[in-house]
Amino acid sequence: MNLAGFILASFSLMVQLYVDKYRRDDLQRTLQELENLQTPRLSEKYSVLLLEEGGPPPPASDPQFFHNLIGYDGRTSINNLFVSVPQSNAGLENKGRHITATGKMLGGSGSHNGNVYYRGSPRDFDNYARLTGDASWAYENMLHHFKHVESFRGWLVNEEDRADCYGTSGPIIVTTDTPPVLSAWFEAGNELGYKIRDANAYQEESTPGVFGEPYEKIKPKIKDHVVLIIPLNGPFEENIGEKFNFLVNFLSLSLHEAKTKALVGTLTHNIFPQKGHSTNDKSHILIDEKKSAYGVAYKRHGIPQIAHARREVILSCDTLSSPMLLIRSGIGPKARLEKAEIPVKSPLPGVGSNLRDHVAVLLQFTASNPNSTLSPVLRDDEVETEFLKFQGNPRSGYLARMTEGPQAFIVSSQAKAAGEGDWPDLQLGLVQDPVNLFATKFAVILARPESVGEVGFNISAYRRNELDANDVSLAVLDYKYLTNPRDESALLEGISIAFGIMEGTSPFQAMGVKYTGETPEACVNFPQNSVHFWRCYIKQVSRGWLHPVGSCKMGHDSDPMAVVDSKSRVRGIQNLRVVDASILPKLPNTNISPAVIVLAEKFVSELLSGKG
Repeated sequence: MNLAGFILASFSLMVQLYVDKYRRDDLQRTLQELENLQTPRLSEKYSVLLLEEGGPPPPASDPQFFHNLIGYDGRTSINNLFVSVPQSNAGLENKGRHITATGKMLGGSGSHNGNVYYRGSPRDFDNYARLTGDASWAYENMLHHFKHVESFRGWLVNEEDRADCYGTSGPIIVTTDTPPVLSAWFEAGNELGYKIRDANAYQEESTPGVFGEPYEKIKPKIKDHVVLIIPLNGPFEENIGEKFNFLVNFLSLSLHEAKTKALVGTLTHNIFPQKGHSTNDKSHILIDEKKSAYGVAYKRHGIPQIAHARREVILSCDTLSSPMLLIRSGIGPKARLEKAEIPVKSPLPGVGSNLRDHVAVLLQFTASNPNSTLSPVLRDDEVETEFLKFQGNPRSGYLARMTEGPQAFIVSSQAKAAGEGDWPDLQLGLVQDPVNLFATKFAVILARPESVGEVGFNISAYRRNELDANDVSLAVLDYKYLTNPRDESALLEGISIAFGIMEGTSPFQAMGVKYTGETPEACVNFPQNSVHFWRCYIKQVSRGWLHPVGSCKMGHDSDPMAVVDSKSRVRGIQNLRVVDASILPKLPNTNISPAVIVLAEKFVSELLSGKG
């Protein structure tokens, strides 16, 4: 067995043993709670209630270097694996089917993602303000929320940006990574006429692109806390404690204040359905005849339970699961609800529509110069040593480092032609392959795709109660990747820029860097440097970048497809909000984690101040 296979097998075993033990222990706690229950209302004990499909993140999910191995691992119980319908223009090597893995644990995918921290362009947030008619989403206002949650500890290219753009006392520690190749990256950018700037603060308006350092989020400062949100069909936790999970920790700290100030309201726990409750055994939001949400019905270890909300129910299931729970609860396209025989509570045609994701191609490059800084290569005799070091302390050594390297944000020619010269639509960067320690990939990411997909609802599976009608069986996932011709054109330009960097600049030429990627079988008859070859290549190997947003988008009152308003309130239903990536009407032009965190911080801040 090769190293990658051995590591994956080891991780899978460690994760599964951890999950199995947690499930056994949690089942015992559940049964004990049922046996000792004196009253169906536990408001004296719980002020907030988190419903989460999984348990705590397993220790094996901590290391950043192997986040893809854990994130895509379907052999354990920490992921939901959603498989798309066949795509016509992307990933044809895999028959057009794309897997989106969502973490099934506290914090979801934030518990095992790549830890990359880029806010996105100011234009992204200004566009949210325009689409919602709410100026509070403009970047000049959102910057306050970013600074409030950050404790920035890193090095900056532009040191003068620190005071104006970064917070220093927030719960989330953000730093910069400075790999050996960073100086070559900056030199290459200068040669090509790009500016070396902070890629987080303002992405430097009116320039063709920005070459910047990689940012990462590291273990945050923790306090004792309780957590609200994520109502799924699984166990709940209180006083969750220290986790290597930045989204849960951040929200926990914020909502600890909400508890003490009694502004969020209380979710009271009710073990058995009472008279008048729906007998539907599928997880759903409880909505009364006045169109007001008052709780959730769910299962814990297969035992039906109900949680009452004295004030609000807040939904944070993610872009693929939130629309499924809304539809199960009678909120969604009217014809679809009626066909599924689900009583219509609020006919919102936009639920499940507007699905968006970044799409990317990976190009493999190899350096022939043994002194290259492109990829710090381990000798054969060092691999075992580093792996043993990693097992002893997963936060030290080569195998604990980030896989993502330096990045660049580039404005394509078609974006410039559209008057968007200050709004990058391409993200380029180096990626270390954790499966092959001796390979370096160059990621060309479509940062502002125009193609729009849908999270459909499998009515047949719902009516058959297939797999208890869980989200994976219910979601009909169609990203419609690259169906807008602008997207393919932007990727083609990004590939050209990638070759210009890696084979056309002196620092990488000095390393002897050459393209060493494999040719897809379907493309062998095209000349390798032709446009026809790269169009074929994109169709064969392109993949989603695991950043889905938009399926419950927020929008202006005049937008019939908007699911929530700018304050996250579900249209037509009182006391119900969605607070997750699904409400973003369009993608930020980079990794979505910081945007999701800041939307949550905005929501909490407004709720505490009475503006929500």
